[in-house]
Amino acid sequence: MSVPDTTNSICDQNVHRLLAGYLAAADGYDEFCDADGRVRDHYGSVIGPLASLAPDDMEARRRNAESIIRENGITYNVYGDPKGMDRPWDLDLLPVVIPQQEWNAIEAGVIQRHRLLNAILADIYGPQSLIHGRQLPPEYVAANDRFLRPCHGVPVPATGHIVRYAADLVRGPDGQWRVYGDRTQSASGAGYALENRIIMARTFPHLMADVSVRRLASFFDGFRETLRQTSPKPGHNPSIVLLTPGPQNETYFEHVYLARYLGIPLLEGDDLTVRDDKVYYRTVRGLQEVDVMLRRVDDAYCDALELRRDSTLGVTGLLQALRKQNLSTCNAIGSGAVETLALKALLPALCHHLFGEDLLLQSTSVRWGGLPEDRAAIEAEMDQRCLVPAFAPAHPERVPTAALSPEDRAQLLARWRQRPELFAVQEQPVPSQAPIMQGAALSGRQLTLRVFAYAATDGTIGVMPGGLARFSPAEDTVEMSMQKGSGSKDVWILSDVPVEPISLLPNADEPLEFMRSRENLSSRLAENLYWLGRYCERAECTVRFLRQVLVLCADEDGLADRPEFRRLIEAGPPGLLDPEPAADSPPPSATATLPAPGFVETIQARTLDLIQNPDITGGIVGDIRAIRQAAWVVRERFSEDDWRILNNFTQDYLDSAAKAREIGMALDALNSLVFGFAAFSGLTRENMTREPGQYFIDIGRRIERAIETASVLERALVTPVSPEEPLLRSLLAIFDSPMTYRARYDVNVQAAAVLDTLVCDETNPRAVAYQLSRLARHLPRLPMHGGPGLLNAEERRLERVRSEVMLADMHIAATVDDAGTRPALAAMFEVLSEELPAFADELSQRYFTHTEAAQQLGATATAKPKKNKQPPTAN
Repeated sequence: MSVPDTTNSICDQNVHRLLAGYLAAADGYDEFCDADGRVRDHYGSVIGPLASLAPDDMEARRRNAESIIRENGITYNVYGDPKGMDRPWDLDLLPVVIPQQEWNAIEAGVIQRHRLLNAILADIYGPQSLIHGRQLPPEYVAANDRFLRPCHGVPVPATGHIVRYAADLVRGPDGQWRVYGDRTQSASGAGYALENRIIMARTFPHLMADVSVRRLASFFDGFRETLRQTSPKPGHNPSIVLLTPGPQNETYFEHVYLARYLGIPLLEGDDLTVRDDKVYYRTVRGLQEVDVMLRRVDDAYCDALELRRDSTLGVTGLLQALRKQNLSTCNAIGSGAVETLALKALLPALCHHLFGEDLLLQSTSVRWGGLPEDRAAIEAEMDQRCLVPAFAPAHPERVPTAALSPEDRAQLLARWRQRPELFAVQEQPVPSQAPIMQGAALSGRQLTLRVFAYAATDGTIGVMPGGLARFSPAEDTVEMSMQKGSGSKDVWILSDVPVEPISLLPNADEPLEFMRSRENLSSRLAENLYWLGRYCERAECTVRFLRQVLVLCADEDGLADRPEFRRLIEAGPPGLLDPEPAADSPPPSATATLPAPGFVETIQARTLDLIQNPDITGGIVGDIRAIRQAAWVVRERFSEDDWRILNNFTQDYLDSAAKAREIGMALDALNSLVFGFAAFSGLTRENMTREPGQYFIDIGRRIERAIETASVLERALVTPVSPEEPLLRSLLAIFDSPMTYRARYDVNVQAAAVLDTLVCDETNPRAVAYQLSRLARHLPRLPMHGGPGLLNAEERRLERVRSEVMLADMHIAATVDDAGTRPALAAMFEVLSEELPAFADELSQRYFTHTEAAQQLGATATAKPKKNKQPPTAN
């Protein structure tokens, strides 16, 4: 290896400082340096301005980029990683730079390859003339589990089977780009490439314009128009949706991001239904027909009726709707049949046969056991290369056959000799090297490039002038998987002419139709808004309760001998009194005893566990992660300030909770969380437009606050303790009502007055009655309200609950009978504990699932809904 030469004109002292220690690639191709160790000319225009930045300035820009990634919540889900959704995106600030002339060759090769793969798919799912003519061996279809027989003959739009295409490229030691992977069913990464560009533009606002970097917006503008044109209803304003596998998918961030950027709903399989061979999605106003589906669900999982029967990700009956041409999908189901390694061995000959052309962008070398002439060569090369499944996608990381254990190698050879058409050998690509920023210096990493394209209905193919570059996590590895820690780079294509700014915004001179609301809020968005409100309120109630427990532990002596403290703990969240409480734990009793020795210390430890442990039932971290997950789905409904507040205070808590080893630190973390919830709640009320989305998030808050308040009060006060005044004061503190109470009753604390304040007082924002009144105000504003003078099922139930609360006499409810309990209070709370969850279920059935409540034949009792029921997006 050699240090790059810094004597040429583009390198000054700053460049020399930046390049100090960078070692050019010894064996492979170096993107940054030529064979003589000199910085390549097209990097000179970029490295010079970067090198001119002072180290402190560059560090500030790096922190700014990380801040943008954090604020935007850019993540990549790593399977099996406990961080999951919280794994931040890794972007290096030194872009991959490609001159226009070199890019022209890549672009032409990608366009040809896109056309070629589309032509092959059209044949194998149509006349199969390639098979009849022996240009494509029959084994390619017969043994290929990615070829989906139910898709044969299913109509596709004018764009062909492949609308969106991506090619994974690697540059060999000879400097030539080659394709090691074709992505034809649901290519990912375009959204990440766009986000990388936005971050780079904000981090280096003038540099991109100075070096004439080609813009990406025109690519997405053309793709959005293509989606519209693929609708099976010409001249119709199509309904376009994005089908996602859900939040656990590794690229879920991109699904959310693209749906928002393209202005289309993000849906899961459960949001869709097929009726009369048409696909509909659920909205809060009812069902709406789907015309175009941009899918991110893999082929075999799209239809449980005709494809994988165990799939819950797709839409049952989707293929039949496609046969009837009632919608189109992008890409066509079954397009993954050409992602295989085996096809790479056939592409040069197929390109000659179909187009009379040489393949412009060659694949990395592959030999397929389905070709008799390749089998001898495979036997000879087997130990030097990798014997791999022929019908799996290409992958740059393979284990050589010779590296297998003797037993594994023997089993592999036996399978090979029995079914050679199922195997192939692939050349292990040696990626080129590119520099990454490490502090104030550069370090070399292996590089691959993903390039994106789309097919328009007029036969043209648009290629993104850029792409997603991935680099290895360390100098001594060639792994290029985000699952294994790879980072990303923006890709700058240098234009030979000045670059015109392009925006996805409509023409400023084009008149816009005025709107006062969004007509079709999807049930998925509405449900996530609703559950976001519930999660926020649930977490806040837990935070306030645990904060009061810690305050008592820090400020009081002799708590272990005080029955009111024991009762407070009994009324707390699951896991506080018992790490694993029984599902139907008995109500507290006045005579219940707890072991005094070490009791307070045990409660402190369990409180800290609820604050820190992400796996404990009722823990704050679990609720915070559920909040962030639900918020991601509905982010488009929030202003930038709303999102920053929510993202920052929740992430700050996740960072600080793990460090809370003592009461003082834990109290600081809880106080910050209370402030954050208050700020977010206030901003959403001020910033969200008054339409169903805003009502659903507040409905979720009100339902959860009423349920949580009633639950705590029931467990704390139905069976009184003596003395009760300290317990009553703690309850007022938990529900943020000491000031309200003092303004009415001064310092005289009595159970009846506390109950009236926390249950029946419609003027107290923390009281149960206030939540019920807000719910009663919201319901008539929802789309499927019964109408003037008419009440639907959930409205009638709510009115019954309101009547129970408003007609209650708290003097009678606070009266203790001879058995030492408050029976009237218990009866009222029993009504609340049954009716409030039932009200929530009825609301969900009407607006989210669009089903009637299930009835159990031969039974009259109904099961009490579980308090910790989760929304679909949190599973």
